[in-house]
Amino acid sequence: MLDKQAILQVLIDSDRLNKYFHTDAIAQRIPLRIIKGTWYEEGIWLTKFGQPVQFIADKDANGTYLAVLELDIINNEATVKFRYPPEGIAGEARVEKEHMQWTVKSLTIHEQ
Repeated sequence: MLDKQAILQVLIDSDRLNKYFHTDAIAQRIPLRIIKGTWYEEGIWLTKFGQPVQFIADKDANGTYLAVLELDIINNEATVKFRYPPEGIAGEARVEKEHMQWTVKSLTIHEQ
């Protein structure tokens, strides 16, 4: 769980992804809501915009949310595939663990 939590936190804190949240113009995007995928484990706790992230069921995915489609961890490398429907983007992040800390090594984002 701690690895998943750390991986997701570095993803949502990524400068490349941050520019799509537009919380300065659209206050309703706070708090960040993430759909619970098959990767989800109870106890994962993230923060964004100074507030706890809300994890929601797929059936409750209306309005603004981030969908984490896949989160695969193999040893010290992880791949995260995601969509952010409010901005019409999808992406994939490659995250690596070095010296006990997860870091985004690459992040590709494309419009859908």
